[in-house]
Amino acid sequence: MEDLVFVGKSDVGRGVFARRDLESGDVAFVFRGKGYSRQHRIHGTPLGAYLLQVGDGKYILPVSPGRYVNHSCEPNVGLVDERTLVMLAPVAAGTELRFDYSTSMNEDFWTMACACGKPTCRGLVEDFKRLPATLQQYYLELGVVPEFVRRGASSFEVIVSPRRSRRTAAR
Repeated sequence: MEDLVFVGKSDVGRGVFARRDLESGDVAFVFRGKGYSRQHRIHGTPLGAYLLQVGDGKYILPVSPGRYVNHSCEPNVGLVDERTLVMLAPVAAGTELRFDYSTSMNEDFWTMACACGKPTCRGLVEDFKRLPATLQQYYLELGVVPEFVRRGASSFEVIVSPRRSRRTAAR
């Protein structure tokens, strides 16, 4: 399936692009890579920023092209399971494919300043449970939230503060 995409120059470095027109629901590719536990020292190295969470305390270091998929607060691809990236909408050949990293995060371990530049940019990439409830619901309805993230988010309640919506453990 990797023949549907290629790695090229992006506005944020390298990115993954559609080699041909792709339709909503098409599988772009499957993330592959060596597995690591949450306790592994790789998390404290520069490579740790490339890790993809694929389960509770489980990560992979994606190989190309997966290593170069960038984040967007308005993604055009999403994970239908822990590793399969599918099109959320049709795209033309040459379009960069980006997914919302927050949909694959549930350990309150890592954040990243967002540089997607979209009008709805949240400014910070953090765990799914920290997303606004309406955005969580949108991603859940699209089917692009892996089971391990859905389980982790189900024990949280929305707390609205004047600064932003937060999710905290239910008591």
